[in-house]
Amino acid sequence: MRHLITMATAAAFMAAFSLPTLAQQSACAPHDSLLDFGKRKFGETPAVRAVDRNGNMVEFLVNPDEGSWTAVVTNPRGLACAVTSGVGWSFLKQVSGKKT
Repeated sequence: MRHLITMATAAAFMAAFSLPTLAQQSACAPHDSLLDFGKRKFGETPAVRAVDRNGNMVEFLVNPDEGSWTAVVTNPRGLACAVTSGVGWSFLKQVSGKKT
């Protein structure tokens, strides 16, 4: 899980510097509308959520049955952009042990 949060934070960091550009090149809409579209079209629902230091929210929408996923970055005003997507999603087994 920690690895997924790190990935989500990294995606938010990269997207934070180019969200206006993303809005011109990606599928962007109000947050609720984009999530509704992902659920209706691909059967994807949020599995991981993180917020970066700029207030951007990064979510990974997944369909665990089909293995599809979409990374969504939402700015503090609620504009959400699908920044990338793919197939082959899997949940990682958490390893118990000492936290670093």
